[in-house]
Amino acid sequence: MTKLVHYLLLCVILAGCTFANPFAKQVYTGSTENLICREEDLPGSYVPIEELSGARSNQGLITDSTDPDGTTQYIQTTGRLDGWESRFMMAEPSTELPGFILCQVVTFESNTGAKQALHWPYAQERQVYETDRQIGDDQTVTWVEFTSPSNDLWHDYRVEFIYHNLLGVVNTYAPANIATADYALEIAEKMLSHFENPPQAPMGATPTSP
Repeated sequence: MTKLVHYLLLCVILAGCTFANPFAKQVYTGSTENLICREEDLPGSYVPIEELSGARSNQGLITDSTDPDGTTQYIQTTGRLDGWESRFMMAEPSTELPGFILCQVVTFESNTGAKQALHWPYAQERQVYETDRQIGDDQTVTWVEFTSPSNDLWHDYRVEFIYHNLLGVVNTYAPANIATADYALEIAEKMLSHFENPPQAPMGATPTSP
């Protein structure tokens, strides 16, 4: 009788752990295009830059890289599977909103790989932006100043976050006098909602156990 009670208690404990974290071992295997930020997620009227948007396969990443060996190491180490990138520009000039927005979604074999990708060293030095807002399982928020073709100072705010085996990235580009991390954070929060509730089949697969 005592052994039976212990067994039942163990079952309850294990069931409680599963209920508390039901997606701990799940991975997303659907299309990355289904999860990318959409025009309605953006803070104003933007148009997609079609020629700079689309699938970002592993082979395509290597082909386009200035450091193919380093990119290959990144892919092998993190277990990168696939990706999608969408770029947008303002439909009309604005004195408040970012001029350009970049969104990326990348899938990995596991949460461990996504976390490795999240903390992969940057090719250029970026400043850390401190925020109390938390997006996904883990995140980084950084920014860098650069000079535009018209010699104006612009800021690139970048939010990267992970959710299970997914990595989401949002960059906003704006003149330094109006640039803020808030827009990138808000878009990232909306993209996280796509991660949490991906389109159902046949458009895309929901997370499934490996």
